[in-house]
Amino acid sequence: MLDIKDKQILYLLSRDARMPAPQIAKQVHLSKDAILYRMRQLEQKKVIQKYTTVVDLKKLGYRTHIIFLEFNQFDSKTEQHILSFLIAFPYTIWVTTSSGKWDVFIDVVSKTAEQFDELLTTILNKIGSLLHSYEVLETIKEYQYDHKYLDQKTTQKQTKKIEYTLDNLDFQLLSSLSQHARNSSIELAFSLKISHDKVSYRLKKLLQSGYIQQFSILIDFDTVPISCYNCFFQFTQLNKIKENKIIHFFESRKEVLYFAKTAGRYNFNVDIMVSNASELKSFMIALRQQFGDILSSRDTFLMFSQYKNDYFPEGVLKDLLNKK
Repeated sequence: MLDIKDKQILYLLSRDARMPAPQIAKQVHLSKDAILYRMRQLEQKKVIQKYTTVVDLKKLGYRTHIIFLEFNQFDSKTEQHILSFLIAFPYTIWVTTSSGKWDVFIDVVSKTAEQFDELLTTILNKIGSLLHSYEVLETIKEYQYDHKYLDQKTTQKQTKKIEYTLDNLDFQLLSSLSQHARNSSIELAFSLKISHDKVSYRLKKLLQSGYIQQFSILIDFDTVPISCYNCFFQFTQLNKIKENKIIHFFESRKEVLYFAKTAGRYNFNVDIMVSNASELKSFMIALRQQFGDILSSRDTFLMFSQYKNDYFPEGVLKDLLNKK
């Protein structure tokens, strides 16, 4: 069971996974040793699955599609076979199982419509005999990734972005950080066989230019008393004013971990974090009170487990290195 100090630590790490222990200690009002002990406990208990880096792949020319998958059967053996393939697939950035009609959700990134068609064909050919139905949404714009349900005290600073041209070394650095965001500059320098100063310089440029949106953590929701719901909403008669009001509503709600504007059957995808069904109901009531006149459809799925969350997958690294 997480106490308030654990939640504060998790929240600060979700905002900046590279935040030094002394800085965390100052904000949480504990000693540095106590912070390090608690972090080790959270890692050992798998509450923190990994320290990750949120990379803006859109700036690198990539688009994201959400694919909903429903299978004819989904017993343990079939599930393991399907998930193993989807996790290893070099262009998936997110793989999760869920309740309801859809057994699995995946996010696939691609450079062009033609590449996405090739990737989708590859996936369907591999699992086609097991597949009952599928559906595709395209992500137009992602708005936030924020564990506000843990603690809302910290605010994120908005900084002016600079121009920066990436090279192969930057791509390799992003790949390493996507898996080990808390590695020190010395550790990163050793793995990339470059100097510590070069790592520090490039990290600063990647942050200032917006290619790195934030350093964060992956939390295993099975280990904490929190449920994650993947919600999809369709609003009608949208204009810019109404859309901005919807965006402001999602940004203001502590339950919202992430949301995005999408194209397809739904025009918003929202991840909602709640402790119980009553909190989910309260969120839905508030949403319908404000937007019931334009909310035409909604579907809610309980997320069981996250099996992959990688903001710089192997396929992207391969594409970018081969391009140079």
